Amino acid sequence: MERKHNSAAKLSLFVSFLFVLQFGWILAETCEKIDNCSCRKSNGKVISLREIDGPSGPAFKGIPTKAPYRTTLVFDWNPCTRFSEGSSCIDLLMCQKNLHSTDENNPCAQKTSKFKVNKDGTTTIIYQSFTDSKDYKRSVEITLKCDESQYPGNTGSGVTEFYEPKNSAYTMVFTSRCACDNGCDSPSESGSSKLSIGSILLIVFFALLLVYLIAGVLIKRYKMGVESVPEVIPNYEFWAGIPSLVKDGVIFTCQGVRSGCSSLYQRSSKSGYDKI
Repeated sequence: MERKHNSAAKLSLFVSFLFVLQFGWILAETCEKIDNCSCRKSNGKVISLREIDGPSGPAFKGIPTKAPYRTTLVFDWNPCTRFSEGSSCIDLLMCQKNLHSTDENNPCAQKTSKFKVNKDGTTTIIYQSFTDSKDYKRSVEITLKCDESQYPGNTGSGVTEFYEPKNSAYTMVFTSRCACDNGCDSPSESGSSKLSIGSILLIVFFALLLVYLIAGVLIKRYKMGVESVPEVIPNYEFWAGIPSLVKDGVIFTCQGVRSGCSSLYQRSSKSGYDKI
């Protein structure tokens, strides 16, 4: 009987341990915003929609509304780059359009507020609430669902609308390979944030210079017994003579340029007098 109680207690402790681990992982999992369409998770992996962004207009047009009583409303959405449509949707990431009225465009989202990692492993883009000129407030949340077979993506789940007094909150599920961890190129992989060859060479140069200075000082101090400063600096005579060498080089260059300019001026003047 006591053995059964011990087994049950061990099993209970094990289950509790697993629950704590899982719950702790959920609490710890975050996705820090990089830009409007990218975030870096706490595990170091990146979710980025940059690869499927439309550079000159919305990449996803006419996204249908799921609510049957509002089927005339569709949404145009661009993950990263803002676009403009008509006189109402200016510099936006998402615009609501009425199929029965080409003039009725409503602004929905302009800037990403944050990214949230959900318990099921999906990530939600939470856009900053947008209030239009008529003091009507709209908010948008897009849940990113990972599917390696979907590229660029599928918005078949549509948009579900929830209405509140003077408030419309829109939610959408976007299924794509780019919704997976490192599923598509991130800004650091495909953008200008890569280190250039010049930057790499400068980093290597200064690293070698630092090693040279430290090693040289140690050798002169402990092997050669030099204690005075700045003589303890390696090749001190050479470095001390650099300003003088630079000065001589500048003077030589200026004299050469001046001599060349004078010679050219004299030749051109002589040629002019010959013609006269």
